[in-house]
Amino acid sequence: MDSSTVADRSRSSLTACWFWAGQPAPPGSDIFSENVANIVWAPYGPYWRHLRKICTIEFFTAKRLDSFRPPRTEEFNRMVKSIMDDVDEDKPVVDLAVKINHFAFNNVTRMLFNKRFCGVNTSAQQEAFKFKELIFKFLSVAGRIKIGDYIPWLKWVTTVTGSKRNMKKVKADVDDMLQEFLDFKKNGKSMNAAPQAAADSKSPEQHRDDFVDILLRQPTEDGTGRLSDTTIKALIQDMLVAGTEMSSNTVEWAIAEMIHHSEYAEELHAELDRVVGRERVVNETDIPNLPYLNAVVKETLRLYPPAPLNIPHKSLQDTTVAGFDLPVNTQLIINIYAIQRDPNGWEKPLEYDPERFIKDPEITVTGTHFQLIPFGAGRRQCAGMPLGILFVQIGLARLMQSFEFALPPGQDPATLDMSENFGLTMPRKTPLQALCKPRLPKHLY
Repeated sequence: MDSSTVADRSRSSLTACWFWAGQPAPPGSDIFSENVANIVWAPYGPYWRHLRKICTIEFFTAKRLDSFRPPRTEEFNRMVKSIMDDVDEDKPVVDLAVKINHFAFNNVTRMLFNKRFCGVNTSAQQEAFKFKELIFKFLSVAGRIKIGDYIPWLKWVTTVTGSKRNMKKVKADVDDMLQEFLDFKKNGKSMNAAPQAAADSKSPEQHRDDFVDILLRQPTEDGTGRLSDTTIKALIQDMLVAGTEMSSNTVEWAIAEMIHHSEYAEELHAELDRVVGRERVVNETDIPNLPYLNAVVKETLRLYPPAPLNIPHKSLQDTTVAGFDLPVNTQLIINIYAIQRDPNGWEKPLEYDPERFIKDPEITVTGTHFQLIPFGAGRRQCAGMPLGILFVQIGLARLMQSFEFALPPGQDPATLDMSENFGLTMPRKTPLQALCKPRLPKHLY
């Protein structure tokens, strides 16, 4: 293919991305997204571009993510230690789904508020439990597929089934709690004083600007004031949903596949031992030197994309696609799940095989290879992709370096339930539980 053809195709792709940069507001978006004030559902325009710029320049830069490495590392350490504590207490089966989910939740809340909510000390347990359960309920309700999202004339189903009433109740409770956090921040008080956010006294948090601190300083898109509380709360909710559910689901799927295919687990263990060894803990600087780990992450994201149907898009003007004339405001649903299992793009597409990315390491998940777009592509691509990939890479590396995972006696890995649960995200239908055998010296736990 000559350079002019490549250039023509690139221009065509950029144009197509702009044509479909709109996003329709589905049933419940007026509730969960503060009347589409968040970055996920906001209409394409100055407001959305301003929010996207904040995420790109202020949040998900290499420098900002690196500033949160100490608390992120601490949470990985806590997760591994929690599993080891269960092993030492002779608990035969560890609930990995819960461990991974709590680690992801704490990682996100420490970036948002400089606070952790799962596994805090006894005096703070009640308040932390209230916040954690409320947010998990919010994630569950927000992540359910509403039929009206995909068949517009059935939007009424959301109302008559009582779903909308339930969404409003959950959203109101979350809103009250987040507003309390914002009020403490704006009044210059420490989050330690907020009753629902009691700190773990054994882990004093080194001061650093968290995401809420940064948001409170941001101007509006026209520069006439600061971001409203409504906008800040909407962005917080986006990060809680994307940073908790999607990251933890992917790590859980990866561990399940390592159990399901022991030959790949052995290969990953061998790479970790060769590159890192067993006398120190793997860290984020090791990631570029672990090609097999990265292949496992890509293959997991290929078979189990975090948002299998992506977020619906709509056309901003009349356009033509593949010979079809489509009017403005046409809704487009991108079936990432099907694209990434398409036999036209992949050999043996239904088989889990990380080796395909060892053979073709240039294929990335960043949206430049359209057969692999777990985070979407174009202007409405997931803004938190750098953080999501990092969480999955280091989370999987820490767990696989620290343990060998197996099913309880009598259970055959070949028959492990690998079915998905239906929803906006794609969790496992059966939460993963496993035996965990330590691989490292005791002092590294």
